[in-house]
Amino acid sequence: MKQVSSNNCILLASNAAYLEYAEYVAWQIRDAGLHDVTILIASADATHANLRGDFAEILPIDVSGFIDKLPQNKRLKQYTYWRLPAFAEAAKKFVKILYLDTDFHVFGTDLMKLFDLDMKGAPLAAVRDVHQSVRPDRLPNEFKILGWDNAPYFNAGMLLIDGAQFREQNMLSVLETFARDYPHALTAHDQSLLNLAYYKNWLELSPVWNWQLSPRNCRIYSSFDVELVHLAGEIKPWSETPGYIDEEFILKYRSFSKIQLDEHDAKTSIGSTLKNILKNKWYLKKYKNWVDRFASKLDGILVE
Repeated sequence: MKQVSSNNCILLASNAAYLEYAEYVAWQIRDAGLHDVTILIASADATHANLRGDFAEILPIDVSGFIDKLPQNKRLKQYTYWRLPAFAEAAKKFVKILYLDTDFHVFGTDLMKLFDLDMKGAPLAAVRDVHQSVRPDRLPNEFKILGWDNAPYFNAGMLLIDGAQFREQNMLSVLETFARDYPHALTAHDQSLLNLAYYKNWLELSPVWNWQLSPRNCRIYSSFDVELVHLAGEIKPWSETPGYIDEEFILKYRSFSKIQLDEHDAKTSIGSTLKNILKNKWYLKKYKNWVDRFASKLDGILVE
């Protein structure tokens, strides 16, 4: 495999309280044998002393300013916006930045190949949001609120960013302007903000790079060459009840956290129901159509 230049990095963002989960993603990447890439965890309140291992480095960021004024809710606090100044800080040094949320399960070993992806001049590459997976013409709330034409809409959990373009276009300032002008449209918080700023100006990637797990697709991801599974809902591998999350996700997290897995903990509450099986079977055809749009998992489609 081609060696990745130190000019690229994998970036996560976390506050001190949730640092363990960011480290878990970094640990998975290292466990997959990917040692020749810089992994950074951007944080405004965590330091190197807070890390439990040497899987990643802390990237200090300043979160003062417009972030305090952005919409929040019970589950998504201001920390969800910390990735924005993290992008700007990482772009000072790195050519390409692969951003990941802290709730990813790393399956494949091809992450490094993303840095060689032809972005076709796009400033950002991402995967379409799951809500447009089987209904690609579904109008996102943000675009509807603003009266904009419909367009592809990405999930912001995994982003490949052209660092030079982010820096040269002063995108942090652009994001701040959109946040100030359209606060009423930020219904999905930082994801909304990013989709407004990169409206019709990004490269769509195959869903294998951001498989957004849900009860509708939790049984079919193994049918595809999935690299990254995004546990984007409220249920996580560390949740008290596993819900629809498979045992392999729980076992992986327990291996990292050194928590012994009880047999009853690994049983899912939804995966065996007939309704769920039929729903997944129906979605299998839809996802195959979605994946087949791409010549390969390392080919993207420019959004217009």
